[in-house]
Amino acid sequence: ENAPDSYWGSRTLAEYALDRAVRPGEPVPDFAFPRLDDAGTISAKDLEGQVYLIDFWAVWCGPCIRERSELQALYATHRGRGLEILSVSFDFERDDVDLERWPMPWLHAYLKPDEPETQAVMDTFALGALPKLVLVGADGRVIAAGTELRPEAVGNILPNVLR
Repeated sequence: ENAPDSYWGSRTLAEYALDRAVRPGEPVPDFAFPRLDDAGTISAKDLEGQVYLIDFWAVWCGPCIRERSELQALYATHRGRGLEILSVSFDFERDDVDLERWPMPWLHAYLKPDEPETQAVMDTFALGALPKLVLVGADGRVIAAGTELRPEAVGNILPNVLR
């Protein structure tokens, strides 16, 4: 009963709210995330017409790190059929994301945790916990999302939505 009054409790409740912005069948919220390499942004418009997976994660998140190999396998299997992945890091410093240590040959964005823009993204995407995946169809609508959406579930969905 105290959950709505706590920061993380309210975030978790927001993730499951019936009126949340990120839910199957709804358009993915507009976004423009700063690239990890600081070379501009990656936006929903840039990914228009593609099936893509937004991967919200951080290097300090144990479950996020455990999923890296599963996401690598998913990407290797499905990128030739049109899958793109956009990993959005919530790490304290850009340099914390070591792409040599965790090879991820896809798109990367970075949101510094203590910035107001990051809080807005967390609110929009109802980020109550990491990792969180959002699978978006070529039509720009959310196919599936949430903390219960894991790489193996995405792998089961993709054959039905890719070319």
